[in-house]
Amino acid sequence: MDQLNIELPEEIYNLAGGEAYRVSIHYELVSLLLTSFVQDQYYRTSQRTIDQLKKVALQADPDFAAKAAIFARKQFGMRSITHWFAAIMAPRLSGKTWAKRFYQKVIHRPDDMVKTLEYYYQINPDTRLPNALKKGFAKAFDRFDSYQIAKYKNAGKNISLMDVVRLVHPKSTPKNEQGLKLLVEGTLANTQTWESLLSAAGKKATPETKKAAKAAAWHGLLSTNKLGYFALLRNLRNLFYQAPESLPLVCEQLTDKQRIKNSLVLPFRLDTAYQALESLAPQKPVREYYYAYFQQSPSVPFDYLLKHLQKISLKPFLKHMPKAQLRKLLEKMQEVIENTSDASMSPKEVQDFSQLKVLATRILALKKPLNQFLHNRLLSFKPQENVNTLYNEFYGLQTQLQAIFRSTPPLILKKYQQILVQWEQTWVMLLTLLEKGIGIVHFTIQLIAQLKGVTSGMDNKSLESFDRLIETVEAFLENYRAPHPQYKATIQEQTLAFLNQRKEFFAQSSLGYGAYHRKREKEINASYQQVLSKYILAQRRWEANGYHDKLVQLKNALRRALEISMDNVPTFEGRTLIALDVSGSMAG
Repeated sequence: MDQLNIELPEEIYNLAGGEAYRVSIHYELVSLLLTSFVQDQYYRTSQRTIDQLKKVALQADPDFAAKAAIFARKQFGMRSITHWFAAIMAPRLSGKTWAKRFYQKVIHRPDDMVKTLEYYYQINPDTRLPNALKKGFAKAFDRFDSYQIAKYKNAGKNISLMDVVRLVHPKSTPKNEQGLKLLVEGTLANTQTWESLLSAAGKKATPETKKAAKAAAWHGLLSTNKLGYFALLRNLRNLFYQAPESLPLVCEQLTDKQRIKNSLVLPFRLDTAYQALESLAPQKPVREYYYAYFQQSPSVPFDYLLKHLQKISLKPFLKHMPKAQLRKLLEKMQEVIENTSDASMSPKEVQDFSQLKVLATRILALKKPLNQFLHNRLLSFKPQENVNTLYNEFYGLQTQLQAIFRSTPPLILKKYQQILVQWEQTWVMLLTLLEKGIGIVHFTIQLIAQLKGVTSGMDNKSLESFDRLIETVEAFLENYRAPHPQYKATIQEQTLAFLNQRKEFFAQSSLGYGAYHRKREKEINASYQQVLSKYILAQRRWEANGYHDKLVQLKNALRRALEISMDNVPTFEGRTLIALDVSGSMAG
């Protein structure tokens, strides 16, 4: 019998590593176009999304892909992903009879052209624009008036709307003629946008008339329909407080079916705006929140204590650091580097001065590594790290400094030789201190390791925990031979003083907890009453200004708008495939 050939199914995994199914190129393209904002996601970076779009866009049927992109832009309101798609497809659509119509229809706002060109030149640097793209963009300008052109004239970072005009050469129409003319001349100002009008109203008004000027500006924007639907949603709070008399007009525009349809706003945007309105009304303080302090008795802060002990141990070392002496030495070296020999110097002086200048330059080159070693490594050393790495780094710096001084030839004149000896002595003192600092760090790490072993099984509610800590420190310091005995007594004194102080604080809040509880209860009750009084005053102010009824009116309008916006959720005719992720990769 012939051997049976059994073809095993291909193993497919999703981005989370779970088992999945292979989908068609067209399905994957539509999924990217309708669900991606080209931002970093949990399982996929924005760059990986773009790379995947390039792959599927170049494999899909061009006619289908172009229609899907127009649908995504016009019906779903997807911006960034369609900009990238239009830029990626430009070389592939070259020569297609319908390519010009595609680039005309995929543009919804003037800044769509700006972003598409930015992405096109990222993908295809130093290449000419396809004729179809230029003709399509030029035709798209027919739909935009002066207001839209002014609003988006600076939409891009590297490319402006003026650059687009120069590249595609749009024809003037009665609608865009004035805007294009002023844009080319460089005199087009976006003074009619809602941001500009409000800013101008605030600048022109006096402090006494500013509120009325803002209200008038808002009313003017609403009555002339110059406030877009998304801008209307984002400014509901400002409109509520700054233009309360215009709220009937706000509610009318919020529920305008045509405006909702043209904006492509989805229900979740309106729901977000509704939730934001909930915080406008004065919020009554929750009494239980103010008494949450009493739900837990004090605890011994083991982590804080151990972290602070490391800082205390290094205090004696830092106290002996010759900061002023080092600062003067570095300033002197810098002065030597900047000065030049003059004609009054003898040949020997010139020779010695040159040698000192070379030496100072080489030593100052080590200033940054020494600084980093002191602050980033020695003073910030973590107990879990290996202290041998500190020694290795220190010996490397020590070797470099020794090599610099040894390679310097003997100086001729005594005064320069004395400067050289003084420099060397100061640096030797610094290196000696740094080596002592490493020894103290090593000593402290062993102390903290022993304290961690002791605290792992301790009761953090018991006062006896402090006694155990203090006993452990005393026993450790008595039996441990410190590398530098002159620091041992200081470390012992400061460490025990710190622990005894924290023990006293803990005892005050733990042993007398009942009396302490009653004392704190009076204080917190007074604080709660103060906040409650502020709430009552704010509530009365709301009622006096009629804010409550206005807020109810605005909420009702948002509810109606949300219901109307359900028509903006795209529907698909015929059979629809719904894919469910059952890999369990997001469980928990």
